[in-house]
Amino acid sequence: MGQHFAWKDEYALGNDLIDGQHRRFFDLANRLIDTAGLDDATPEILEEHVMALANYAYFHLATEERHLLLPECGNGAKHVAVHNSFREEVMRRIAQIRGTVHDRRRFAREIAEYAGSWLSTHILVMDKGYAACLSLMIPGDPSFPDRAEPENPSKPPDG
Repeated sequence: MGQHFAWKDEYALGNDLIDGQHRRFFDLANRLIDTAGLDDATPEILEEHVMALANYAYFHLATEERHLLLPECGNGAKHVAVHNSFREEVMRRIAQIRGTVHDRRRFAREIAEYAGSWLSTHILVMDKGYAACLSLMIPGDPSFPDRAEPENPSKPPDG
């Protein structure tokens, strides 16, 4: 088994939607770590869990970005650039796991550990700086999804 991620009070931004999505992101990373630790984890099951984590990460980042790019949020473009770097790294790692027949479990675990560690740091370094802006998200506003799950979780991320 690999490193697991636990929600800490210091991660709370005061926005129930975003905090809930962050918790879900950690949960999916932990599930992938657990699955990668199973001796009978098939390549198909590993890819299913990797893609569930990647798709959810993309959904969550898009939820944040829809608000961060508003003028009231200041330099949201910098925040989006950090998200884009994460996306690129995840896609590189997905290509790596798809391109190998050996050590898929290790690669899957590494993707989960990378994603969970990235999110932990990202919340404390970047998201905390935008907490006031993210708190302006209004539940029910048609401009912003007020759900914790993507509408189409099976759709792979672009890239």
